[in-house]
Amino acid sequence: MVVDPESDLAIATLAQILLQEGRAPEALEYFDKAVELARTEAELLNSLSYAEATRAQLDVTTKYPHLAEKLSKMAAAAQQGFLP
Repeated sequence: MVVDPESDLAIATLAQILLQEGRAPEALEYFDKAVELARTEAELLNSLSYAEATRAQLDVTTKYPHLAEKLSKMAAAAQQGFLP
């Protein structure tokens, strides 16, 4: 996939795709880049929110792997339309 490295929308979208694919470390790099490219306060707040949420997700995964596994199962169930 070719993405314009100076397009805040393209970078933020790629970050979202990576996050949905379970590639949080890569997504974080792109969320941080989207923060740098933000042109408005709304874009900045949105990008910062996603970046910090992704950092928190990575921290939970690292510090509490058993909780990360449980959350992962809950997310998969929610995508299928039901929770355990």
